[in-house]
Amino acid sequence: MMRVLCIVVGAVVISASALDCTAVPAPGSPHTAHPAALINGAPSDPESDGVVRVIADVECSGFLITNQWAITARHCVSSALAAQPQQITVFLGGTRVQPAQMATVTEVHRSAAGPDLALLHLSVPLNVNGAPSGYLQREYPTSNNPGQSFTCTGWGAAGSQNPRPDGPNSALLLLGSISPPLLGFRPPVLGQQDMATGDAGGPCIGDLVAWRAAIGLIGGVYTDGTGAAIDLTAPAIRSWMESVLVQVDPEVPAQAASIPFAISPDGQQINIFWVDDLGQMNQSQLSPDAPSVVIGASEDDPFAAARPAAVYLRGDLHILGTTVSGGVLEGVSSGGAGVSTWSGIDMPAIASGLGISSQGADAFDVFARSVAGPVAQAFFVARRWFPYELIGGSFDEDVLPLWSQSDNYGNSIHVFGVSQGHVGHKWQRDTDAYWQPAGDDWLFGDVTGNVASAISTVQIAELTMDLFARGTNGHLVHKGYANGFGDEFADMGVAIPGEPTAVAAGGTIHIFARNPSGTLWHAHYPR
Repeated sequence: MMRVLCIVVGAVVISASALDCTAVPAPGSPHTAHPAALINGAPSDPESDGVVRVIADVECSGFLITNQWAITARHCVSSALAAQPQQITVFLGGTRVQPAQMATVTEVHRSAAGPDLALLHLSVPLNVNGAPSGYLQREYPTSNNPGQSFTCTGWGAAGSQNPRPDGPNSALLLLGSISPPLLGFRPPVLGQQDMATGDAGGPCIGDLVAWRAAIGLIGGVYTDGTGAAIDLTAPAIRSWMESVLVQVDPEVPAQAASIPFAISPDGQQINIFWVDDLGQMNQSQLSPDAPSVVIGASEDDPFAAARPAAVYLRGDLHILGTTVSGGVLEGVSSGGAGVSTWSGIDMPAIASGLGISSQGADAFDVFARSVAGPVAQAFFVARRWFPYELIGGSFDEDVLPLWSQSDNYGNSIHVFGVSQGHVGHKWQRDTDAYWQPAGDDWLFGDVTGNVASAISTVQIAELTMDLFARGTNGHLVHKGYANGFGDEFADMGVAIPGEPTAVAAGGTIHIFARNPSGTLWHAHYPR
């Protein structure tokens, strides 16, 4: 007996059966019935865009969003099968007969019927570009405009009577319409049909200069052969995806009075710094058995309960903190010997925690809000401090930077401040003498959306970065940058007690915040 599942998505009904995935028009549509059939395309390398073949209730396509998470169409996985996820198999690379990699599924998260999405947690991470971690399909920024071209890819076949292709095919489609959550595609050649049985769940990739991302997920076709994809850039859909991917971890033992700061010396280990109630600097490692260590403070001017900062340069650990009097002290630990002396650095009286970014092996920048208002920037280059500069701005939260490295576009430093919930942004290339915007100005408007904390940033690849904050509803929120910012912050669906501090280690971004009790809240998110 054939089981048919029909899901209403916008103005079309997407139907999944044991044999194919078809789309029929809504009542009153002038289209005639036509089987869903991606053909007329060119063979595609499945690993280049993480395209996978999914064997579930029906055979569908999908793609990796991390090394261990795949996404496909919801109608490919029934609620009954979702309760037995180990029966679902995901293949990557190779051919249909001899796939290169395979994993079963350990859990399924199905969206509401409208978006028609399903997230699959794989039993093992798959290797992409030779690595089992670090792969992340990004659906930022929003750039959906009629006439824009997309490359859609799937493992489908042109009808049940035709032989299944030995690999996925890709076809160039043009965006013809937007009716949330649907993107309507039309082939470049009038009357040419491109989508085929089994393509549902495959990615539609947008090409923007050096940036490629899965803007949409193939959901089905209209009866005239034009395609329908789910718009992955919609804020509600991004929030649903990220609420599944973020995981809250056990609390880190601490007696923190300040916002914590985290850094990784080697891309694997994480060192966390905070100030306690006595004004002493503390350090701990992210490990269940790693005890915290009191680093100390200046007896005459203890540290304020404000976010500290730290950076590794050529084996030396530089630790900095704001003191009760508004000064900034630096302690240097060489070879793990501890800090014996705290020295003041040349900055005006400070009224905030510190933001820090390293520039390779020999230099770093420190940013803070001055008591007078403008943001102060201090430079450490070639083993010595240079006079600070005031770069303008008036903010309510800590001002935090990110040093962005790019072999193709040059290195640059980005600084983010928050004023009454709005994000200000300023940047400077390492080859330029001036900030953009120039003078005391900051750009408000490219980082849209309101937040209730400072912006903590992590670079994960060239021209890509992640921004984390506490949202106005108390939840952890996230915005990605991939040659442009996404429209809004995505609500990640978990409550965070205070300002976040994010750090990348291995294939994961770790996020910390201070609990009211002084312990450290901890969560992680795929990198």
